[in-house]
Amino acid sequence: MYEITAEDEKKLAKLSTYQQAILRLLAEVPKGKVTTYGDLAKELSKRNSNWSPGASRAVGTTMRNNPCGPQIPCHRVIRSDGAVGNFRGGARGAVEEKKV
Repeated sequence: MYEITAEDEKKLAKLSTYQQAILRLLAEVPKGKVTTYGDLAKELSKRNSNWSPGASRAVGTTMRNNPCGPQIPCHRVIRSDGAVGNFRGGARGAVEEKKV
C-alpha cells in the first residue's frame, strides 16, 4: 500500500472525483501484487453505487493519465486475461518497463 502524500493530493485535486477514487483505490494495491482494470471498477462500484462495475475502460484511461505515477502504481494493473495492458498509452518500451 502506498501512502498518498501532500504533493499527490495537489495533483489528485485536479482530477474528477471518479478519477481520484480510482487512484486512491489503486494506492491500496500492495507492492508485489497486481489487479485488473475490471476488478478496480467492480470494487469502486461496491464503495459507491453511482459508479459502474463495468467501467474498466474509464479505469484504464485514468491509469494512462495518472499524474502520480509511479508512486500510485498504475504498473500494478493488468488486463483480465493476465496480459500487460497499454501502460503509458502503449509507449515504446512500456511493456518491458511494466514487467520490472
